Amino acid sequence: MDYSDLISGLVTFVVGLIAFVVYWMQKRSEKEAAATILVMDIRHTEQVISAVLERNSFDNAMGRPVGFNNWERYKHFFAKDLSTDEFSAFNRFFFACGEIAGARDDMRRIFMSGLEAKGAAIQALLCDLNSNDPEYQARRAQIINTSGGEMYVFDPQEPKDRIVRSIQIMGRLTQSSGFVKLKKVARMKS
Repeated sequence: MDYSDLISGLVTFVVGLIAFVVYWMQKRSEKEAAATILVMDIRHTEQVISAVLERNSFDNAMGRPVGFNNWERYKHFFAKDLSTDEFSAFNRFFFACGEIAGARDDMRRIFMSGLEAKGAAIQALLCDLNSNDPEYQARRAQIINTSGGEMYVFDPQEPKDRIVRSIQIMGRLTQSSGFVKLKKVARMKS
């Protein structure tokens, strides 16, 4: 009996089995890392929203919710772990995160363009002053003090309305059964 064919076949089987186990462990580790990232994103976003609700203020200084890109990147890992309702809740939550982040970015962009316009207007007023005028210093100080003490920056309502609507639809994932499942995949205790 020729044992070389049997040994060769056995070695091939063992190598294939080891390759499969390594592949499976790598995928499990990748799924665990994705779950950890998503849990952290959800907690961060809920903290941002809680801070906004506590202050009852939606402005350009509010924190930025994160995670909408991570959910799109990793959600395929959890299609079998989450029920349809849980998966829909995650989709809603992360869609709302994207909307809130977009509205926040719009507010910041409008605020910054308002500051630039305000700066240009103040600079134009200062340039119009005649430095040889005896009232120059007083007028200059008045322009600077008046403009520095007032906001004079457009504060649009539409991004704030988008934030409010998004908060209303997003829900709290940390209190859901889907979040518990996600933490279990991430091997997180609390």
